[in-house]
Amino acid sequence: MRRKINEFLARRLTVLIIPQTQMQPWRWQCSTAFFLFCLTLWSTMTIAAGIVVLYLLSCVRILFEYQRAVVFRLGRARSGPRGPGLVLVFWPIERMVRVGLRTIVQEVPPQDVITRDNVSVIVNAVVYFRVVDSVKAVLAVEDYQFATGQLSQTSLRSIVGQVELDELLSGRERINARLRAVLDEHSQPWGIEVPLVEIKQVDLPDHMKRA
Repeated sequence: MRRKINEFLARRLTVLIIPQTQMQPWRWQCSTAFFLFCLTLWSTMTIAAGIVVLYLLSCVRILFEYQRAVVFRLGRARSGPRGPGLVLVFWPIERMVRVGLRTIVQEVPPQDVITRDNVSVIVNAVVYFRVVDSVKAVLAVEDYQFATGQLSQTSLRSIVGQVELDELLSGRERINARLRAVLDEHSQPWGIEVPLVEIKQVDLPDHMKRA
């Protein structure tokens, strides 16, 4: 009777102990897999966060006080200029064009002009202009500095050709005012303001210099 009882207890202990010992490797494997998963997830998140930080840093642009930026998103200009200070440009879907607001001094090359009284003179001038609307300066004209320079040359020849030599020599202030008004009117659609135009020099023909 005692032997039967011992055999019964031995069988029960075998049933209870063996499954637990067999489950130990599975538990260890599950713990290892979970640890590797967490490590992989942490590494992926760290790399992703680093990439995001580097991307945001590469999107930062710094504009000086005298600069403005016109930003294009997918080819369309955003409303209003940005700056000065820090500006975020999310490339590659955005592109930025810098525009300076300082006054630009541009010399008009000497122009050979015939006055109204048929006297050939050589005249040059200086034009002072600046950008007042950076969006128009980018969208309305390809190169506002080149366009303003060409407009200055043609306007100088046109206005000087409408006056006589005596008026050109004695009434420069009136001619400067007319020239400034014409330049300012025609460059206004480009976002350009012309505050001052000055005729620098008027070269007379050689026979009039000797006289």
